[in-house]
Amino acid sequence: MGSVIHNKLSKNKAIITRDDKGKTTVIIYEHEYYKKIRNFFSENNIEPIPTDPTHKYQTHFTRKVKQRELIFLKMHHTHISQKNSTPPILKAKLKLHKPNIPIRPVVNNGTAPIYKIAKN
Repeated sequence: MGSVIHNKLSKNKAIITRDDKGKTTVIIYEHEYYKKIRNFFSENNIEPIPTDPTHKYQTHFTRKVKQRELIFLKMHHTHISQKNSTPPILKAKLKLHKPNIPIRPVVNNGTAPIYKIAKN
């Protein structure tokens, strides 16, 4: 049954997502979903950056932690540093209760370079 649904979604270039309240499952064409994200970016003056700065931030953060031996004990470095950091991930939740069904951006920062220290 699951593969039948997956095949239909693939064939029609559609995705399954949730609304912003999390109670409703939504099937939407991929091009419409990404168009809503692009519209959100342009309406909020968000522009792409040419390169991914995650590695640079991770290196800078690690260097600063090591320089602050009095604040961060060496044994705590692994507890506050992310090992394999990646850029935060954006997911767009659809606001079904609003006209034109805009998105609510949800960002998962769990893999960001300073997530562990920000969490504490």
